[in-house]
This record gives sequence, structure tokens and C-alpha cells, in this order.
Amino acid sequence: RLPYRLVDVDNHYYEPDDAFLRHLDPAMRSRAVHVEREPGARGRPFVGSRPAYYLEMTPIDRIGRPGAVVADKDARYQPLPDEDMVEPGKVPRLYDREARLAWMDEQDIEAVVLWPSLGLGMEWQLRDDPAACVASLRAFNDWADEAWGFAYRGRLFAVPTVTLVDLEEAVREVERVLARGARMVHV
Repeated sequence: RLPYRLVDVDNHYYEPDDAFLRHLDPAMRSRAVHVEREPGARGRPFVGSRPAYYLEMTPIDRIGRPGAVVADKDARYQPLPDEDMVEPGKVPRLYDREARLAWMDEQDIEAVVLWPSLGLGMEWQLRDDPAACVASLRAFNDWADEAWGFAYRGRLFAVPTVTLVDLEEAVREVERVLARGARMVHV
């Protein structure tokens, strides 16, 4: 036990399949980030009709456990063995804010800054469609605030993502998320 509680600024959450769609204008759905999955199978992220090029499955289905990637630069690019993998969708603290708060209390963590998992790479794939990029990230930010909170109980700080593909829209989005309690933005 430490004589103080920690603040962790590199926490992540794991997005459900509809994180980009739940708050998206239906007119944008055919161009948006979405997950396709067969029943009982792992999901595959898509942008419009194209599969995401950097992820073959959604992070909520399977990801390396913390610390699993070794320092050896060649080993980082090899598939991790099963014992080094976690299925975040089966670990409530990785997708549920109340479970995360309970876990934080057990670990003596005062607050966490929460970053996306799937959401971190989507802006790049949407860069050639500025309208879809802006709409998708705005909808994603709405989901992040709803699911985690930009400043939930002064302990969970989900970081909204703002794209610069349209500077006027970027300014509007920064103003919008700050008005909703965001303490920082990811650009």
C-alpha cells in the first residue's frame, strides 16, 4: 500500500461493436466504422465496405495481456501465444465503468485517463472521406461519454478524439466535448 492513490494516464477501454454506430446519423452508416461478425465468431472492423487494414479482429474479442509484448524488436511482430492473450469482452472492468471503478478502488487508483482501443486507428482510414470521418468520430465521442464519461465521478476521464480533416468542424467538436466535461482531447 502506498500513502497516496495513483492516477493512471494510460488506461484503455474496449469498444462494443456499435461504438461508432450507436449515435451516428443513419445517412452515414454505409461509410462508417462498423464491425462484422458471424454468430459466435470474432468481429472484424470495417470502414464502409473495406476491412480495417491494421486490425483483423476487434480488440474486445482478443488482445495481448498487459506486459505481454517483449522488448525484443523481432518478437513484437510475432503472434502472441494463447497464454499471453486476454478476451476483454469477458473481463467486466475492461468494458464496464462501474466494474472499472470497483477495480480501481481495489488497486488504490484515484483516477484514470481512458484511451480507445479500436478507436485509435480509425481516423486514418477515414481521412479520404472528411464528412464520414467527422461524423464517425463525433458519434464515437458520444458513445465514449455515454459509456465511460468524459469526467465520470471525477475519476474516469475518457478522452474524445478530434480530427483535423475539417478545421471548422474540429473547433466545433472541441467546444462541444469541453462543454460536456472533457478535460483533454486526442488529435
